[in-house]
Amino acid sequence: MSFKTSHIFLIAIISIIYLPVLFMQGMFMDGLIYSAIAENLSLNFNGSFHLFVSETFLSDFHEQPPLVFFLQASVIKLFNDVFFVDRFYSFLCLSFSLFLLFKIAFKYTSLKENAWIAIMAFLCIPVVSWSFKNNMLENTMCVFTLWSVYISFDYYIFKSKNLLIFAFQFSFMLWCSFMSKGFTGLFPFSIPFLFYLFYSKKTYHKWFLETVLLLLAFSLIVIVPFLLSPSFYNYVKSYFLTQVVASVNGNREVDGHFFILKRVPQELLILIMLTLMVNLKYGKDILVEIYRKVKANKSSQFFLVLALFGSLPIMISPKQSGYYVLCSYPFFALFFGLINKEEILALTSNLKLKLWEGKFRILLVSLIFISVSMSLFNWKRFYRDDKKITMIDSIERKMPQSKSIDVSWDFAQDYSLYAYFARRHNVSLYTPNYQNTKSIFLISKTLNEEDIITANYVLNNEKIYLISK
Repeated sequence: MSFKTSHIFLIAIISIIYLPVLFMQGMFMDGLIYSAIAENLSLNFNGSFHLFVSETFLSDFHEQPPLVFFLQASVIKLFNDVFFVDRFYSFLCLSFSLFLLFKIAFKYTSLKENAWIAIMAFLCIPVVSWSFKNNMLENTMCVFTLWSVYISFDYYIFKSKNLLIFAFQFSFMLWCSFMSKGFTGLFPFSIPFLFYLFYSKKTYHKWFLETVLLLLAFSLIVIVPFLLSPSFYNYVKSYFLTQVVASVNGNREVDGHFFILKRVPQELLILIMLTLMVNLKYGKDILVEIYRKVKANKSSQFFLVLALFGSLPIMISPKQSGYYVLCSYPFFALFFGLINKEEILALTSNLKLKLWEGKFRILLVSLIFISVSMSLFNWKRFYRDDKKITMIDSIERKMPQSKSIDVSWDFAQDYSLYAYFARRHNVSLYTPNYQNTKSIFLISKTLNEEDIITANYVLNNEKIYLISK
């Protein structure tokens, strides 16, 4: 596959995966909450760090670091909060992540013009597509961790920067990564050690001094914002106490300390199966041959260990999920790409791809056109929660100027309902123990004879009543 064809191939794959959902509505609840916070920030930012979803739901939010909300709020403000701005922001994050992954593979590994193999491997991991479709904080963090790795290679391999400039650039990327999703974004701090272990001929003392300088630069970058903004310091302090400490102590949703040991192999299953398939020619010695390749390729070892550093430390906390370690998957992809490069190229050669490369390009361009057409066809269609979103929009159209509504205890735990009302219409939902006298409607599953019914809906096979108060 020629270099130009591989570019078209990647664009086609990205288009097929992401473009059909770009203009669709509905997303996973966490991403919806983050979007609502960003929207409120775009409307109300006054220099303080008061983040919130609505007046009644997460009215004082300290669950995550603040950087992603400020970045997404900037995009919302720039595009005037069009309905697809959340997925557009995630699409930007995906584009930057793939660009950086391509640059790392092209400039610093033996993949070179076959860097498309690493990107394909990354896109074959199911949680990658899911995360970027659902506005997860890890999308932004992935950009900064990849960026930190890229500038590390630039320094350690090409020596294109002096140590001081590199230290502050690297530390700033890690600070941004931490401010995107917390401690899971700090695993690139292992890079100086890994370069010393796999690549460098430096003495231990020189490596140690470089590492100390990186830590000092990072400490300085951490301290300065705290000194300049007391409200920022208070926010991060509250985040640390309410989220980090609580998660480590198991006071949050608990999946178990070893959950990630099961989940990461599940996400990598497609790549593992493809590795076995392309190496079938080695027969019963297949595992021995794969081990030999890994042992002979220091770059593959480097990226595998870096990926493990990006995923295994999460076991400290019993609160875990597959997308929490999204930032480690680009390096797993590089590992799989490096050990399978020769077999994949031989496979494409055996398929005689060059003989029909012109027709292949036509096919790829056609796929891109189909993806764009599907994105337009899916304009304002629903990715998820279609009935709930339809009901919410219908209720909002019936409300005059009021920006609040009461709900019965039936909906007290329906957090996505709170988040959708807040994100789509800036409406706060009030429960029976926290009522708003200005609310003129009540949403309930139960009905009294004297109630004035404005409308009724069916949601999850249950009748929902909109009652005039």
